Amino acid sequence: MKGQRIAWTRAQLTFIKRRKKRERRQLYAEFVKKFPRSGVSLVALCSLCKRSGWLTGPRTGRGKGIKPTIMAVAKLEHKLREKKTRAA
Repeated sequence: MKGQRIAWTRAQLTFIKRRKKRERRQLYAEFVKKFPRSGVSLVALCSLCKRSGWLTGPRTGRGKGIKPTIMAVAKLEHKLREKKTRAA
């Protein structure tokens, strides 16, 4: 079952659209500070931005600041060691 539709005011939509490039958590914190109302969650704000096509930045396939996991680093080091032993 779907939830209830949120009625966004023109002022709220304008506020969100002007700040659409910000991180969603930061945008949500600013939104709640300016428009104190219940029923609007971070998820609802994110969904609105997604439906409207307001993305936070370019989608190039490269993560911003994503660090490899420990397992990924270990696998790479293992492959490098294998190549070195084959070459020697």
